[in-house]
Amino acid sequence: MAAYLDAWRKTFQYAGRTGRRDFWIFQIVTAIPAGLGWLLYRIGRGSAKVFADAPSPTLVVLGVSIVLVIGLSSFLPFLAVAVRRLHDSDKSGWWLLLLLIPFGGVALLIMCLLPGSSGPNKYDSAHR
Repeated sequence: MAAYLDAWRKTFQYAGRTGRRDFWIFQIVTAIPAGLGWLLYRIGRGSAKVFADAPSPTLVVLGVSIVLVIGLSSFLPFLAVAVRRLHDSDKSGWWLLLLLIPFGGVALLIMCLLPGSSGPNKYDSAHR
């Protein structure tokens, strides 16, 4: 939980490095409630195969609201932690622009899965 809160505390800090563990903790803790919101939306629309009841506009609105609140509130912390994660691999934060092209997210995912540089790099002199 400390790694998640640390990402929020460093929302506007783009310098430095973030390790794989801290990056993925932030991603997973953010994705769980967003996934639950998406599930509520699907259940509310009646499109979830498990729940074949009539559509429920209340669940649709609740699900969309949860996803929007989480997505909008975690956007800046995501940018900061992603830039610091790329810095850990000795790459510029501008690599995040890969998200704007088709399949660029896959390349970015691979970059975030790879281990960071073990010694000092041009973004931080700290050893990992």
